[in-house]
Amino acid sequence: MPERNRLRVRLLCTFAGLLLASVAAHADRGHDDPGHHRQQEHGEFMRTKGPPPHAPAHGYRAKHNYRYFPGAEVYFDVDTKLYFYLNGGAWVSLPKPPPLPGLNLQDFVKLELDTDKPYLEHEAHVRSYPAKHREKGRSGHDRGHDR
Repeated sequence: MPERNRLRVRLLCTFAGLLLASVAAHADRGHDDPGHHRQQEHGEFMRTKGPPPHAPAHGYRAKHNYRYFPGAEVYFDVDTKLYFYLNGGAWVSLPKPPPLPGLNLQDFVKLELDTDKPYLEHEAHVRSYPAKHREKGRSGHDRGHDR
């Protein structure tokens, strides 16, 4: 009889081990639901709901806030604190205002764009906000030019 009990215990332990291994393998596979994604954080995987980190959420695009200075055709990124301006045919960025004639830091319009390169739409901005037709002494943020 003790031999039979030992065999039962051994079979029970083997079955329990297989069951645990099966559960662990199933849990490690993740969900088949495309809304569930696995993301590695500090060497471990964690489950997240929503799009994977490399893709924006459906219908969402990050907005970038700029001040556009029409008198000098300069952009200021409010979030990164960088100025973008045309220098010798190429767009450059600086953390300080460029030394350009016509740059009045009080005379700007606010722009909200879908890009981190505001100069890609520069021709449209020049047409929409011409420097020579602006009222003197008033800043763009007082005149309803927000987009």
